[in-house]
Amino acid sequence: MASIRSCIEQQLNEIELLRCCYSSSDEFYLDDIEAFNEAKEFLNGKFDNIQRNLCFTLKLHLNDIKVKIFKKKKKTTSFNFISLDNY
Repeated sequence: MASIRSCIEQQLNEIELLRCCYSSSDEFYLDDIEAFNEAKEFLNGKFDNIQRNLCFTLKLHLNDIKVKIFKKKKKTTSFNFISLDNY
């Protein structure tokens, strides 16, 4: 259970970091604020489990940049790559 709490805490910290980096509402949007609050209350011991999923939308506004996203798989690990190329 400690590892689950640690993972949820890390996810919440990462969401907070993204909220700071992309503070405009048209860049970062938390899909379900109640799920975020529920996860925080779970960490504080108010809930025994979490019913909702932590989901967010991140929109990147890139001018004159082509973005390629692809996945490369190795035997036991998969990697996500993003490549940025100028037009």
